[in-house]
Amino acid sequence: MPPSASTQRVAKAARSSGRRARVSQRNFTFPVAIAAIVILGALLVGFGRDRRISAAEIQPRVSQDHWHAAFGLYICDGFRPGLTDRFGDARGIHTHVDESTGAGDGVVHIHPFVSLAAGRRADLSDFFHEIKLTAANSKIVLPGGETFENGTACPDGRAGSVKLLRWADVFEGSPETITSDIAGTRFSGDLMGFVLAFVPDGVDVPAPASKLKLCKLTDYASSEKPPVIEACKKVAEDQAAAGNDTVNSGDPTATSRTVVGDTTSTSGLSPTTSTTGLPATTTTAK
Repeated sequence: MPPSASTQRVAKAARSSGRRARVSQRNFTFPVAIAAIVILGALLVGFGRDRRISAAEIQPRVSQDHWHAAFGLYICDGFRPGLTDRFGDARGIHTHVDESTGAGDGVVHIHPFVSLAAGRRADLSDFFHEIKLTAANSKIVLPGGETFENGTACPDGRAGSVKLLRWADVFEGSPETITSDIAGTRFSGDLMGFVLAFVPDGVDVPAPASKLKLCKLTDYASSEKPPVIEACKKVAEDQAAAGNDTVNSGDPTATSRTVVGDTTSTSGLSPTTSTTGLPATTTTAK
């Protein structure tokens, strides 16, 4: 039986309605997709702009600043030999070899080559990558695979834990203790000090012995030489004149920084006080 006229009209209306729905859906999808692309593009532009501002205006700047920091690795009850570069200083945050020992000299050179290691992005992660060291909040893995994890016992039987001690000025004041986002800790100024430590609770971790090697640096621009470097060089000269060249030798037991003829210590401590073993204040902020 052929369809009636009314049936044909209903079928035609249904087909027309379906086509209008599909067209409407396509018309709605297109502007949403365009809007999403515009928003994503704006976010990417803003992110790139922030990175360029950070690299160009926030120190350390690409190919402009040259900072130094003392670094030490302290495991249980003493410092380990310095680690050396493994990747050829790819980004401009690296260390040098101590020719007398063949180990790393414990001085971090911070002179970014690229924006990825400049400004807010200049942090310990680049240095750790360069020396092939892994430092998480609960674990340290050395280049050879030796691992120290929270709860592992030190030789004295006490359990150790991972922490980073950070000195804003390695020659002055007390460190802060960082236990979270260790690798993300920034290089925010010249002459900082860092000790990555795995120690039992209650162990006083000293400042890195390599801070004495900052006295020997010669790659500062004359306009950038901090006063503390001049004071440290004076200590070296006085000790060398007295036949006690402990600063130039990098002897970690030589901790006094008293300048002859000066009644005050450049470390803010009394002239007879060691600058290592300073009390630490604990915080998880950087």
